[in-house]
Amino acid sequence: MAQVTGFPIKKIAIFRALKLGDFLLFTPALKAIRRSFPQGVIDYIGLPWNSELVKRYDCYIDNFVEFPGFPGLPENPFNAEKVASFLTLVQKQKYDLVLQMHGNGNVSNLLVSLFGGRVVAGFASDDAYWPNQDFFLSYPGRQHEVLKSLGLLQFLGIDHEDKAMDFPLFETDFQKLGALKEFQSIRSGPYACLHPGAISAAPWPAEHFAAVADNFTEQGLQVALTGTMQEKHLTRAVMQKMTSPAIDFAGKTDIGMLAALIKSSRAVVANDTGVAHLAVAVNAPSVTVFTTTDPSIWAPLDQAQHCIVAGNAVKTPEAAILATKAIMDNERTSPS
Repeated sequence: MAQVTGFPIKKIAIFRALKLGDFLLFTPALKAIRRSFPQGVIDYIGLPWNSELVKRYDCYIDNFVEFPGFPGLPENPFNAEKVASFLTLVQKQKYDLVLQMHGNGNVSNLLVSLFGGRVVAGFASDDAYWPNQDFFLSYPGRQHEVLKSLGLLQFLGIDHEDKAMDFPLFETDFQKLGALKEFQSIRSGPYACLHPGAISAAPWPAEHFAAVADNFTEQGLQVALTGTMQEKHLTRAVMQKMTSPAIDFAGKTDIGMLAALIKSSRAVVANDTGVAHLAVAVNAPSVTVFTTTDPSIWAPLDQAQHCIVAGNAVKTPEAAILATKAIMDNERTSPS
């Protein structure tokens, strides 16, 4: 085990330029890093859209640094001039510790080694570049994503107290949500959220989401369909398959409003995508449908409040309908 906590570490850079779900799954690690370095300056290096998200986590993160892309990393287009400016910027920071938390290191280890940090640590696959042998851990590809990050920190001597994700909500999130005319029509009664979009996974068929939605209506719940403006065709497809009405929030909410909408819902049903992890982070009862992604890596750790549907069960809506009833029954019988 390589202990980094014995070094005089004042400035830390975390490199993890990934999507919403990946960020949320990393929040337990963020908490652990801050606890170990309460006086340290922690910079988060991520994708441009992360800048607004990072503001919610100012208790863990001090500064956001926009990552401009790099050859071999598909999340952002590569621009040589921007990368040169970026590297000049991060090298001037003179980081005491650089944490490569982006993945297996096949490309990212070369990148973080250019940051000029005094200590560089992270994951590395067997055929990746290892910047050093002391502070890099062999990448556990099949391990759950939350446990991956915490395992690396434990290897580095950074203890963790809990595995729970979190998403800080502001009063303004609820105020902005409350101002939406779409929300005005559901705030009077209980409702469920369905999110038919997905980024990495193959979306579950619209007719399956519609069957789940109709079942919610039969149970006395209103139905809110969520998504980005680019996913509006998916929410419309679900509405066309439904026999009951629904309210379409696609393109109407920012991330904070969406989290507030989910937080107040009786249940959330989503593909394995960022919104599914958001439901877990705000502790809303949820069902995640795994069509093509691996639940052993991406499923919620707490599967009492957050059920999954995977394997052959995704071929029909029945398992998801039963799962929604189970989580709502569990919510009703759980002590307050």
